[in-house]
Amino acid sequence: MKRNDWILLILLLCLSGLGIVFLGQRKKEEGTVVRISVAGKLYGEYSLQENRELLVETAQGFNKIRIEANEVSVFAADCPDRYCAEHAAISKTTEQIVCLPHRMVIEIIREEQAKNRQEASEEQVDGISE
Repeated sequence: MKRNDWILLILLLCLSGLGIVFLGQRKKEEGTVVRISVAGKLYGEYSLQENRELLVETAQGFNKIRIEANEVSVFAADCPDRYCAEHAAISKTTEQIVCLPHRMVIEIIREEQAKNRQEASEEQVDGISE
């Protein structure tokens, strides 16, 4: 390899290292709302402060979700791999639990994000009339 190739390689390694450091430093905030989506559509939003158990049933199967002690977890599922049920409980805004066979995503968001989504959906047009 030529000298310029080595310089380029070192530069790329430094840039990728900075990217890793930047992503690792992203601020993880405490969330207040659990958002559950199935097949890309909102299934429901629930307070992270209220303890409850939810049953999410889809055409592909079911997931049982527990919200407790400001954390959310999947404690039972009938999907073949059960990765979602083995996932640790989440409580921060950058964390998610995903069940690919059931096309379900559980994420933690801040209350402001939930309100913004609700306001945006209210502004959408339901139909067109002449």
